[in-house]
Amino acid sequence: MNSKLLIVDSETTLVLSVDTNSCYVPRKIERIGIEVKRTSIIPDEIKI
Repeated sequence: MNSKLLIVDSETTLVLSVDTNSCYVPRKIERIGIEVKRTSIIPDEIKI
């Protein structure tokens, strides 16, 4: 089974913190047999 991972985190998109989720979460998901094909990061809030 394939999947895509969507991470919601404004601090990472603003480069205020280091993104550790993009490495950690796919490893955990792949342990149960799901391959992560793509990871995307979007901010918590969208300013209009």
